[in-house]
Amino acid sequence: MTTALIGNFDLASAALWLFWIFFALLIFYIQRENMREGYPMENDDGTQAANQGPFPLPDPKTFKLSHGRGEVTFPNN
Repeated sequence: MTTALIGNFDLASAALWLFWIFFALLIFYIQRENMREGYPMENDDGTQAANQGPFPLPDPKTFKLSHGRGEVTFPNN
């Protein structure tokens, strides 16, 4: 019994596609956040390091430290 609302729509296929899209976006987000701190911005000789990979550097993010200790921004070029 099919209804006009659903028709030949495959819910399992849609759920699988939504999972893969979510997973790809999660990997993209985690990789960008991973590059925020500890990512080599310079080589040992002081020259600018090439950005390895297809992911862009994240925008600077400011964290407010607890107990009134100020703020810190990463990446701090």
